[in-house]
Amino acid sequence: VVLEPGVLVRGRVVDALTRAPIAGAEVGETWTFERGVRTDDEGRYALPGVGEAYAEVAVRAAGYGVVQRSFWREPHGPVLEWDFELQ
Repeated sequence: VVLEPGVLVRGRVVDALTRAPIAGAEVGETWTFERGVRTDDEGRYALPGVGEAYAEVAVRAAGYGVVQRSFWREPHGPVLEWDFELQ
């Protein structure tokens, strides 16, 4: 078992209009999608080891635009719940 330092960012990726889950969306750090993971059939993802003081998380899927979020020293603890809506 390898524990990565940082924050576990997890949540769901859904269609902004229909609220339907988006399976296979890519979620990663920064606009380059470093250490990317894919969403499951329910649109859920878990991205471990995201920076504790500052981080950017980006999401993309075929047929949708890219969405990015960042945090800077927000109080977040070991887990940050972030849902994304793609258009």
